[in-house]
Amino acid sequence: MSSSTVTRNTAAVKLYRDILRLHRQKTVGVNRQVADIFVKYEFKLHREAKEEFVNDFLKQWTNYRNELAEKSTLESMARSISAAEIAMLSDEQLDAIDELKKATEKAINHIEADGNIEDPEEPPKHPSQPPLESETVSRQ
Repeated sequence: MSSSTVTRNTAAVKLYRDILRLHRQKTVGVNRQVADIFVKYEFKLHREAKEEFVNDFLKQWTNYRNELAEKSTLESMARSISAAEIAMLSDEQLDAIDELKKATEKAINHIEADGNIEDPEEPPKHPSQPPLESETVSRQ
């Protein structure tokens, strides 16, 4: 393992811990649980990602951490996506947003029903992470 990989991994672990700590400080209840589950899924999905995806991933999550640190609560960061932003998204990105919405609703229902933060199931593959060679992808 190269020194740059070790440094990147150390930075990713610190970032992950910082985000979960901020969630504990800035939000409670279902919102915190869903946010924690999402962060854990995203970091897990990118653990073995190619370098070309990792740098942007870390940059985006660093921006999230910095913005959250400046806000009084996680909920104060919420905003709607504008029509102009939606128009710029690809079909794959729109599908990913729809999957995220469904997974979030499912997680909220699971947490509200059970009062349990445990992950209801494994997440779908992240759109920026290419499928493994053993996986077949069919799009209709």
